[in-house]
Amino acid sequence: MKYNKITMEFYFNAKPTESYDADIRTDDSVGVGVGVTKKTTNYNVKDCQISPIHCSASLLAACRYSTGVLGVPLYNANWRKINKLVLKFPEDAVDQCISTNLLKVKADNCIEGLIVWLREVGWDMDISGVSIGKSDIVVMCHSKIPNQGWNCLESKFKMSSFRCSKSYTDTIEIAGAYLVTDGFGHNCGFYRINTDTHNTVTVRITDLTHSEVPFEEVVDNHSNDHNFKNLTGYDGMAIKPFKIPLTTACMRYIQGGENDSYQVTAIAGDGFIQVNKQTSILYEFKSVALISYRGGSSYEPSRNKTLNMFHLDKDDNLCFTNMVEIMWNGQTIATCLYDETHVKDSGC
Repeated sequence: MKYNKITMEFYFNAKPTESYDADIRTDDSVGVGVGVTKKTTNYNVKDCQISPIHCSASLLAACRYSTGVLGVPLYNANWRKINKLVLKFPEDAVDQCISTNLLKVKADNCIEGLIVWLREVGWDMDISGVSIGKSDIVVMCHSKIPNQGWNCLESKFKMSSFRCSKSYTDTIEIAGAYLVTDGFGHNCGFYRINTDTHNTVTVRITDLTHSEVPFEEVVDNHSNDHNFKNLTGYDGMAIKPFKIPLTTACMRYIQGGENDSYQVTAIAGDGFIQVNKQTSILYEFKSVALISYRGGSSYEPSRNKTLNMFHLDKDDNLCFTNMVEIMWNGQTIATCLYDETHVKDSGC
């Protein structure tokens, strides 16, 4: 696998997602159970990311550009060797994200178009090794949710924060948060935000600290609301602030995909998700996909009872693994893992 790296990575001829089946590494020497304050499973957090909206939009835009501009019919339903998590994302959801100004998509077949777009979105990416043929297609996507304060929460939720003396970090409590368990029994909590553009953003946090379920199986399970069961006995949930770098890993689910005489041969991605005591959600992701023509055909309890989505080890150090999902008007646009290492740069 070859790549150039400046502020992110651009992968050429990377292996498709099948090479990432072993998402987790287990330590049999550590026990499992509620209350255990040491991780029983270590996910490869950096690889556990997906942007279904960017993956789907890249494939759809390539088909529309090939058919409408290049005059070569290409049908979105004919993609092969694409991860099922992407194939399940509905085509009309891509158009809905575009029409509500969450997502901007541009397709071109020249290096000049890519250079101009990179400059427009402020992406300092090295493309010296990129060569675009006259029949190749490069798809550029940019999605963004501007900084939303906690005052944008739906009325049933209430946020408060305090400094934990044990871990010396802020704790964010969301009273009234929806609490559920997924099909594997993981604790999940989520809250909703109403933006000034009259769109709804849902932020769902899942505690995977003691999970041994592969990341992709959890994501797939969460794609169906019927897999969730209400969790009672709590007034809300407590989380730690975080800032998660989003990388090319978000796009690896389409790498190597084929459609007629075209193949996805290069992918790139860069962005972040941030939540802290000032920000209920801040999100941005930029991606590039090159579709080449081949020819031929510890927690201090508050007055309320909250469900903690984080843990402390025996030395009172933060020790947790969470999954965050960002939904735009009900459609999941980004999912990734984060852990205690992402608290430091959260802005709190």
